[in-house]
Amino acid sequence: MLSTYFKAAFSNQSVMAPLRDAAKTLAKEFFDEGMKEYFTRWGDNVYDEGLTIKDDKLFKEYTQRITADLEAIKRQATIQKLYHDVKID
Repeated sequence: MLSTYFKAAFSNQSVMAPLRDAAKTLAKEFFDEGMKEYFTRWGDNVYDEGLTIKDDKLFKEYTQRITADLEAIKRQATIQKLYHDVKID
């Protein structure tokens, strides 16, 4: 029983760590310091919450939602970067 718990915990950790790192990497792409800080903390919170999920089905759904959110964040960072680079004369 205990070994199953540790296996699940380490498995979740190995999945959640790259997602947290991806969020922190994406946060660096924002020019707005508030957005950088928000998504850095968001990545930490996503990681912590993901480690508390014990049900495999719920964990899979959670990671799929987070992956979709990361794609949306990436698009938002790209849009912000494009608008930041535009100079209006």
